[in-house]
Amino acid sequence: MIWKKKMEDKKKNQNPELLDPAVVELEEKLEGLKNQRREHNKNLDFDEANDLTKEINSLTRQYKKEIKKAQKKLKRAAKKGIDPELDATVRKLDALFGKKKEAVEKEDFKAAKEIKTEMKELQKKANDMITSAKKALPDKKKKAEAMEDGKDKDKQLRLVEREEKSLEKLVVRVKEGPQYDDGKWKEEKDDKEEL
Repeated sequence: MIWKKKMEDKKKNQNPELLDPAVVELEEKLEGLKNQRREHNKNLDFDEANDLTKEINSLTRQYKKEIKKAQKKLKRAAKKGIDPELDATVRKLDALFGKKKEAVEKEDFKAAKEIKTEMKELQKKANDMITSAKKALPDKKKKAEAMEDGKDKDKQLRLVEREEKSLEKLVVRVKEGPQYDDGKWKEEKDDKEEL
């Protein structure tokens, strides 16, 4: 079992889109349904197993769509110059902000408190990552300014500026959570307008 866990970790390191909260959630549901189908097949309940197969197939299609969405998010983050691990951490935080809000609305304060402690750990991790990324910015800027070619130099300087702006937005997003407005994240709207 240890080797299986190591293989899964290696796979997720190679494909960071698998760390997206929506993808992880669907993967867990998919594994649960597959285990249920195996149990039904063992008990010779083939009708129920066939029904589960239909559910598994639809969930697999949805899973693939979520992976593609996560890949697009990672590409967008890469354009901004953000580390994929930092981006995944921020998206996990966004999901936790939503879960906490739902728990408070349902008046499940015990669950909200547990989510809040998990959020604090992730916020600390994200803030450390943002701090280290900010410390690396001056070096990146110096390297960009030291370039000779005018076109590449301007491009690198713009990338550094974009990364700096993105990190500032992430600081607010980590602290206050995503700002949801008219069915779209405000950060995503702003980023699309920048490009």
